[in-house]
Amino acid sequence: MLSKVAILSVFCLLAGGINYGTALTNLPVQIVTKYASITHFDPDNPTITSLIEVSFCIGAALGSSVSQLITRKMSYPKALMMFFGLAILMNVVQIIPIHWIYLVSCRTVSGFITSGINSIAPLQVASQLSAHHREKAMMMYDFSLNAGVTLAYLIHFGISFDYNYWQFTFLAPILCNITGALVAMTLIKASKAARQIQTLKKFVEDQEEKEPLVHESITVQHSASDYPAPMSLDHNLMNEVQNAVKKPQLSRKQLNRIKYVAFAIGAFQMLTGIDAIVMYSSDIFETEFGSVRAGILGSVLLGVVNLITIVVSAQFVGKIQRRKMLLFGIIGVSVCNISIGCCYLLNINKREIYIMALTVLFQIFYCSGPEPLVFMMFSEMFPEEHKNQLNSLAYSTNWVANILVVFTFQFFFDHLWILYFFYAVCTLGFGLSGVALAPETCGKSLEEIEQQLLQW
Repeated sequence: MLSKVAILSVFCLLAGGINYGTALTNLPVQIVTKYASITHFDPDNPTITSLIEVSFCIGAALGSSVSQLITRKMSYPKALMMFFGLAILMNVVQIIPIHWIYLVSCRTVSGFITSGINSIAPLQVASQLSAHHREKAMMMYDFSLNAGVTLAYLIHFGISFDYNYWQFTFLAPILCNITGALVAMTLIKASKAARQIQTLKKFVEDQEEKEPLVHESITVQHSASDYPAPMSLDHNLMNEVQNAVKKPQLSRKQLNRIKYVAFAIGAFQMLTGIDAIVMYSSDIFETEFGSVRAGILGSVLLGVVNLITIVVSAQFVGKIQRRKMLLFGIIGVSVCNISIGCCYLLNINKREIYIMALTVLFQIFYCSGPEPLVFMMFSEMFPEEHKNQLNSLAYSTNWVANILVVFTFQFFFDHLWILYFFYAVCTLGFGLSGVALAPETCGKSLEEIEQQLLQW
């Protein structure tokens, strides 16, 4: 049975996932256009539009790199409480329409905070759960993330009837962060109580161990001849004993390998082009079908497909090796990207139908492998001594790749075939090499995974 601390940790993770999904996708191009009409800037300027969309990712990249420093100074629950509180504030201030630079600044800080939550929450969960429960928790996290994305699409669909209510796009992340803050506050109290109980148990056990020794010293008399003469141990032997007790360390070669795995897997997940599709899906489908409503409904369809695929793939996570599922997803999304690129390059008849079908198929492959398993492996495969450093490297790389994908999309909107071919090459290059070198973590405890790394 899960402890109260473990259950609250999972709830923090889920609140962070929904917040991540809604905050990432709650400013589609149509709402940015409405914001532009209020604050008087040109929404057709690709630089401004790209900066507004990518600012969240820039902040997230910074947050991933700094989160390890914050967790050195405070516990995971306290860090989560702080980030959730700041996230509420930043989502509220974004409602105020002042200037596009103000919006970019707020989005950057919001991305920083959201990334901090979603970097720390998986570590908190991994420290509390067994391998079996950890798998389930991370699949629930991926479902919550995609539920957040779908929720943002549905809110946009409602707002599309009257964009004068554009501020409601921030409602979902505000509610998620309030929930997360309340759960984190309870988690802090539960963690403190659990530590006190653990300390009390240890004290009682120590007293029980000492009590028989006291009685024995009273009833039994020993003479000096009963004790053996002191043994003089060789100094070199003492050093060997001390070294044997020390925890084994990763060699430089082993550490460099796991660093590359963190970099490659973190990079390929975003270089599939997933967040460009997620953030610009309504714009892509609007352009292809010639209708704003069709574009929004197309994005809602993608969100629903994501949720269904996550639920189905969850049935196989504990049964099929992580690396095999990742390979399935990598090859699938690469084939879809190449096919979509060919549709744009050759400008085939009924192109919009093929692009819609291939984009849905892309999402199915992505949610079957890269979507759930990359974050799961981040929480599992890093050794305890280097966990914060490697976790920071993985998430920072993930967000930097995200920045590249999201920022360049608007500039290549008239030549998207170039981007889709680029996505396929990066996915195959980083994805295949990262998976080939990664440890298999399915069904293994954190200690077993660390032993696997030491055997490289």
